[in-house]
Amino acid sequence: IAMIAAVMFRASVLENFLFDTTLKACEDYDIYLRISREYSSIHHQAKMALYNIYQDNMSGNIPLMLRSARQVLKKQKPNLQNELEWKSYNKGLQVWKRYFCKELLKKEESFGNKLNKQEKLMLYECSKRKFLKHLFT
Repeated sequence: IAMIAAVMFRASVLENFLFDTTLKACEDYDIYLRISREYSSIHHQAKMALYNIYQDNMSGNIPLMLRSARQVLKKQKPNLQNELEWKSYNKGLQVWKRYFCKELLKKEESFGNKLNKQEKLMLYECSKRKFLKHLFT
Protein backbone atom coordinates (compact mmCIF):
# COMPACT_ATOMS: atom_id res chain seq x y z
CA ILE A 1 0.00 0.00 0.00
CA ALA A 2 1.60 3.22 -1.11
CA MET A 3 -1.38 5.38 -0.30
CA ILE A 4 -3.40 4.64 2.79
CA ALA A 5 -6.27 6.81 1.56
CA ALA A 6 -7.20 3.87 -0.68
CA VAL A 7 -7.62 1.56 2.36
CA MET A 8 -10.84 1.06 4.27
CA PHE A 9 -10.79 0.17 7.97
CA ARG A 10 -13.50 -0.60 10.47
CA ALA A 11 -13.77 2.30 12.92
CA SER A 12 -13.08 -0.08 15.82
CA VAL A 13 -9.67 -0.93 14.34
CA LEU A 14 -8.57 2.71 14.32
CA GLU A 15 -9.51 3.08 18.00
CA ASN A 16 -6.55 0.83 18.88
CA PHE A 17 -3.83 2.56 16.85
CA LEU A 18 -2.29 6.02 16.90
CA PHE A 19 0.00 7.69 14.39
CA ASP A 20 3.69 7.72 15.32
CA THR A 21 4.33 11.44 15.70
CA THR A 22 8.11 10.92 15.73
CA LEU A 23 8.04 10.18 12.00
CA LYS A 24 8.61 13.11 9.64
CA ALA A 25 6.75 11.37 6.79
CA CYS A 26 5.09 8.02 5.97
CA GLU A 27 3.10 7.95 9.23
CA ASP A 28 0.19 6.48 7.28
CA TYR A 29 2.37 3.66 5.92
CA ASP A 30 3.57 2.90 9.44
CA ILE A 31 0.07 2.67 10.90
CA TYR A 32 -1.07 0.50 8.00
CA LEU A 33 1.77 -1.98 8.60
CA ARG A 34 1.04 -2.09 12.33
CA ILE A 35 -2.68 -2.64 11.72
CA SER A 36 -2.05 -5.33 9.11
CA ARG A 37 0.11 -7.24 11.61
CA GLU A 38 -2.85 -7.44 14.01
CA TYR A 39 -5.78 -7.76 11.59
CA SER A 40 -6.33 -9.73 8.43
CA SER A 41 -6.80 -7.81 5.23
CA ILE A 42 -8.09 -8.35 1.73
CA HIS A 43 -6.55 -6.75 -1.33
CA HIS A 44 -6.92 -6.57 -5.07
CA GLN A 45 -4.75 -5.36 -7.93
CA ALA A 46 -7.04 -2.68 -9.37
CA LYS A 47 -5.84 0.91 -9.25
CA MET A 48 -8.02 2.84 -6.84
CA ALA A 49 -6.34 6.21 -6.43
CA LEU A 50 -3.90 8.58 -8.06
CA TYR A 51 -1.04 9.96 -6.01
CA ASN A 52 0.21 13.34 -7.17
CA ILE A 53 3.69 14.46 -6.23
CA TYR A 54 4.06 18.22 -6.23
CA GLN A 55 7.46 19.84 -6.26
CA ASP A 56 6.79 22.14 -3.32
CA ASN A 57 5.14 19.80 -0.82
CA MET A 58 6.48 16.98 1.32
CA SER A 59 5.84 14.34 -1.35
CA GLY A 60 8.16 16.33 -3.63
CA ASN A 61 11.03 15.85 -1.17
CA ILE A 62 11.83 12.43 -2.56
CA PRO A 63 14.96 11.75 -0.45
CA LEU A 64 12.89 12.43 2.70
CA MET A 65 10.13 10.13 1.49
CA LEU A 66 12.58 7.28 0.76
CA ARG A 67 14.32 7.72 4.12
CA SER A 68 10.96 7.71 5.88
CA ALA A 69 9.67 4.62 4.06
CA ARG A 70 12.88 2.80 4.98
CA GLN A 71 12.59 3.98 8.58
CA VAL A 72 9.03 2.64 8.78
CA LEU A 73 10.09 -0.73 7.35
CA LYS A 74 13.04 -0.96 9.74
CA LYS A 75 10.62 -0.52 12.64
CA GLN A 76 9.04 -3.79 11.49
CA LYS A 77 12.25 -5.85 11.74
CA PRO A 78 11.73 -6.97 15.36
CA ASN A 79 8.32 -8.39 14.36
CA LEU A 80 9.50 -10.51 11.44
CA GLN A 81 8.73 -14.12 12.27
CA ASN A 82 9.67 -16.31 9.34
CA GLU A 83 11.54 -16.50 6.06
CA LEU A 84 8.56 -15.29 4.02
CA GLU A 85 8.28 -12.14 6.13
CA TRP A 86 12.02 -11.50 5.79
CA LYS A 87 11.74 -11.89 2.00
CA SER A 88 8.79 -9.51 1.96
CA TYR A 89 10.71 -7.03 4.10
CA ASN A 90 13.71 -7.08 1.73
CA LYS A 91 11.42 -6.87 -1.30
CA GLY A 92 9.68 -3.87 0.28
CA LEU A 93 13.01 -2.08 0.68
CA GLN A 94 13.82 -2.70 -2.99
CA VAL A 95 10.36 -1.67 -4.19
CA TRP A 96 10.54 1.68 -2.37
CA LYS A 97 14.06 2.29 -3.65
CA ARG A 98 13.05 1.64 -7.28
CA TYR A 99 9.84 3.63 -6.94
CA PHE A 100 11.45 6.73 -5.48
CA CYS A 101 14.40 6.54 -7.87
CA LYS A 102 11.92 6.53 -10.77
CA GLU A 103 9.97 9.41 -9.20
CA LEU A 104 13.17 11.40 -8.77
CA LEU A 105 13.95 11.13 -12.49
CA LYS A 106 10.33 11.94 -13.40
CA LYS A 107 10.44 14.98 -11.12
CA GLU A 108 13.52 16.30 -12.87
CA GLU A 109 12.00 15.69 -16.29
CA SER A 110 8.57 17.14 -15.41
CA PHE A 111 9.77 20.27 -13.67
CA GLY A 112 12.99 20.79 -15.60
CA ASN A 113 14.96 21.16 -12.37
CA LYS A 114 18.44 19.85 -11.95
CA LEU A 115 18.87 17.38 -9.13
CA ASN A 116 20.30 18.84 -5.94
CA LYS A 117 23.20 17.21 -4.10
CA GLN A 118 20.94 15.18 -1.80
CA GLU A 119 18.92 13.91 -4.76
CA LYS A 120 22.08 12.99 -6.71
CA LEU A 121 23.35 11.02 -3.71
CA MET A 122 20.02 9.23 -3.48
CA LEU A 123 20.08 8.39 -7.19
CA TYR A 124 23.64 7.05 -6.81
CA GLU A 125 22.61 4.92 -3.84
CA CYS A 126 19.50 3.61 -5.63
CA SER A 127 21.10 2.80 -8.95
CA LYS A 128 24.68 3.47 -9.95
CA ARG A 129 23.73 2.65 -13.55
CA LYS A 130 20.92 5.24 -13.61
CA PHE A 131 23.18 7.73 -11.85
CA LEU A 132 25.90 7.33 -14.51
CA LYS A 133 23.34 7.49 -17.31
CA HIS A 134 21.92 10.66 -15.76
CA LEU A 135 25.39 12.13 -15.34
CA PHE A 136 26.31 11.66 -18.99
CA THR A 137 23.06 12.68 -20.69
